[in-house]
Amino acid sequence: MCNVPRTAHVNAATSFQVASAHHAGWVADVQVLRPGAARWAWLKTDVTATWVTFTPARKGTYQLRARLRDKAAGKASGFSPASTLKVS
Repeated sequence: MCNVPRTAHVNAATSFQVASAHHAGWVADVQVLRPGAARWAWLKTDVTATWVTFTPARKGTYQLRARLRDKAAGKASGFSPASTLKVS
């Protein structure tokens, strides 16, 4: 993941880049670890664009990670290192 802003505001749309490019047939899957959560949750799946928009609903520190997946072969990369987004 790239271009994840370091800070954001509650209920304000925030955009970040999940990949610089996709090969045909590949998609991105994005997960979020919300403030206070113990488990990662799917934020978006089957993303074909390189940019994703996310609107955090509450204050706190969010973590975001993504992977690329070949839909035809059913195989995916590992997840990227988590990026941190502090929401006020």
